[in-house]
Amino acid sequence: MDPTYVILNLPAFLCIFKFLKSSGSKPFVMVSIFEDATFEPADSELAARWKSQYKLNLTVVADPEFVFDDYYESSLTPMTMLVEVSSMTIIKLTTGWDPGMVQAIIEARL
Repeated sequence: MDPTYVILNLPAFLCIFKFLKSSGSKPFVMVSIFEDATFEPADSELAARWKSQYKLNLTVVADPEFVFDDYYESSLTPMTMLVEVSSMTIIKLTTGWDPGMVQAIIEARL
């Protein structure tokens, strides 16, 4: 997800994360940052500062080469991608953040 969007929606995001953990799942949530506030490419130092600044217990990575651009149009961020990790199958790929949709998809797969 777009990092700023994660911060704005952090309460709902963490609620789903806690739900997954309480159901016995081992969720892996990753936030990718591809540029900084001045539109310069992100680096690992920026990702680490951002994670620390917002006290996130999530994986935050820099994606300056737009590796994830293979999966979505970077101009359409924020983007939410749900992946079945065991098979690396993309379950849902959408722009925006709809916690009800995300939770419904997760619950249906538990």
